[in-house]
Amino acid sequence: MPDHAPSADGDRLRGQREFLRKWSSAPEQAAQRIANARVLVVGLEPWGASAALALAGAGVSALRLIDGGAVGPRDVAVVRARGEAALGGPRRGAVAALIREHAPLCRVDESSSAALEGGDLLSPEGRPHLLVAAVRGDDAELLERVARFGHRAGIASLFSHLAGTTAVLGPLVFPGKTACRICATTEALNPSLAARSLAEPAPHAGTMGQLLGHLVAMEALKVLSAYTPSRLGGRFLIQDLATLETSHHTLVRLPWCKVCGEG
Repeated sequence: MPDHAPSADGDRLRGQREFLRKWSSAPEQAAQRIANARVLVVGLEPWGASAALALAGAGVSALRLIDGGAVGPRDVAVVRARGEAALGGPRRGAVAALIREHAPLCRVDESSSAALEGGDLLSPEGRPHLLVAAVRGDDAELLERVARFGHRAGIASLFSHLAGTTAVLGPLVFPGKTACRICATTEALNPSLAARSLAEPAPHAGTMGQLLGHLVAMEALKVLSAYTPSRLGGRFLIQDLATLETSHHTLVRLPWCKVCGEG
């Protein structure tokens, strides 16, 4: 969690304090953790962009956006703000521009996925307090790279994806303590995410992505501020966004996992 360093944010955190006062016995400290937080967002699918914008609006100190995609029709946060002229442009640049416009006090940087193999992300002044992974569930190669980075760096990681009308939030991974996202791919012992990952995009995938993005941001704020405990450590939540049917599933940490295993 972020340090409790003093801040001159003043009224900028008033709304956060009022919200946190209803949940926490120490709202000032929780709000300050948010104000000091640095978050790494890998993947700017619609839910990732929505989460990044929400976290910036909530007052986090800095965001690093990693993405290699182009703006498409389902990237509703960008298209609504910039119109069809934005289509085809770099997604991370478009989302970064929106954050700078709507949350100018949040420092935002952009990188390609190659940054996951470098050391710049872990510099003392830029090391993230949380990794938020908003990667398509069928992008196995990128999911493994993200999981390896989080495990190697010892950074808590919150995964999410959207498959059809089904939102999957989690797992929240605490390296060395809980099952990782790659453990979740072993269907013999863990609940299967594979079928959900391969579902066709829903007609309103962009709007549903925004809904999932808000869930991601709220869960991230729990981790960053500690205003209330997260229930997703080593677990994931599945919600049908059409019916709102919701379930929780616990993952088994696998000793032979190629990312977090002990062997």
